[in-house]
Amino acid sequence: MSSYILECGVLVIFLYDEVPEGDPWMARCVGEHLRVLEVFADRWNKDKSSSERQQRGTSTRGNRGAGNAGRSGTSISRRNQFPSSVPLAHPAVTLVVSSLHHRSNHNATEPKHISVYVCGTNGWNSATPRRSNACVHIYSREEDPAQGFQSFWMKNTNSNGFKSPVVQAKIQRALANRHDLPADHHDLLPPLTADVPNAL
Repeated sequence: MSSYILECGVLVIFLYDEVPEGDPWMARCVGEHLRVLEVFADRWNKDKSSSERQQRGTSTRGNRGAGNAGRSGTSISRRNQFPSSVPLAHPAVTLVVSSLHHRSNHNATEPKHISVYVCGTNGWNSATPRRSNACVHIYSREEDPAQGFQSFWMKNTNSNGFKSPVVQAKIQRALANRHDLPADHHDLLPPLTADVPNAL
């Protein structure tokens, strides 16, 4: 378990067992995931409120569902929700990564993705247990984190309290095991200029 603070200020917690320090493959893997998460957090937090979106004429219609995951362009989630429509998870202050880049065991047609619980200020700072209010699948270009962020799908907006003693212990271990971002993190990031999320 480990944690990082992204350049945008969002805390990232990885809930997986530590790999022996100095493992070059794992160091590269973590670096790639952090860059994808940096772009995701930036786009998630830059989403505007529905009133602001209507004023600038942004459509609230788009492709739905994981079947469209990985396609370019901006659209909305299966539940017709932009991040700002989930106030307890927007803006994000913490991303709890429950699964690294993987193939779903439940949907054979869904592209590989990173599974993340998005926590807003109130959820993360609430009395124990902390909670998330959005489960999100984050997709990479060509299903390869090394190629960068592509889009995301808000799987659900259920309130998820991290109630399990095992998960709580992992979170505490991750918080105690804080790492600096990789030295090349900033240099390898794409320009963060989007003001709307690439949501599916």
